[in-house]
Amino acid sequence: MSFEISDIWITIGKTVGLLIGTFITIKLIKLLMSKSITRILKLRDSIQEESNYDRRVTQRATTLTVVSDYAITIFFSVLASLIFLDIFKINLAPLLAAASVIGVAIGFGAQTLVKDFIAGISNMAEDQFGVGDVVDLGEAIGVVESVTLKSTRVRSLDGTLWHIPNGSIERVANKSQEWSRMVLDISVAYKSDLKKVEKTIANILEEFSKLPEIRESLIDSPELLGVERLADSSIDFRVMARVKAGKQWEIARKLRFLVKERFDEAEIEFPFPQLTIWRGEAEGGN
Repeated sequence: MSFEISDIWITIGKTVGLLIGTFITIKLIKLLMSKSITRILKLRDSIQEESNYDRRVTQRATTLTVVSDYAITIFFSVLASLIFLDIFKINLAPLLAAASVIGVAIGFGAQTLVKDFIAGISNMAEDQFGVGDVVDLGEAIGVVESVTLKSTRVRSLDGTLWHIPNGSIERVANKSQEWSRMVLDISVAYKSDLKKVEKTIANILEEFSKLPEIRESLIDSPELLGVERLADSSIDFRVMARVKAGKQWEIARKLRFLVKERFDEAEIEFPFPQLTIWRGEAEGGN
């Protein structure tokens, strides 16, 4: 009888030790993974981008930490359950066979969900886009409002909110990551003095880059590349500048405003559509 009681206490001790050990192991590994993920992402960003992306790093680290926490909890919980069953001498073969069948069934039914989750993890790890970025995901173009492991929400310019499963995103055009480029074509009439136009645009760019509200958004000074195109009714000059992420549209609008003012002062004519009609002589000499 005493032998049986001692066996019971040994079993209880093993069970309690298993539970405590599993709990402590999960906590320690979660803490280690969280710190490692954040450190790796910050090191990667500081090397590749050479700028401060704390908000993005925090967002990505949080998501990846949640994923790792789930994986660690499930793994060690299953492992502890198997050890627990072995302590009580329960045959695991039928349970493992049943679990295999159930796992295969769930796997077939959740292929799309798994695909979305894997794509979401890949996006977070590679930092393809984040909240606040302006992206082109195909039919959905706009500002990213939220990113989860399953889906991404994008708000288009007209207010439409797109919900895109991560697994269906085939390509990403990020228009506001790290830095952006403003590209502006300035059109003038064909009869314009091109040297005067070039000099005027150069003076405009110099004045524009010194404006306080503009200077803080510029990374490089605006550059006049020269004549870009001889169009049907105009000669187009191209201007480019490297600006802070997402600022290209605001900078371009303000530059157009200044160009209009200075062109009017310099009496440089903007183009308008023109049509030349050739009229031949009528038959019979009339």
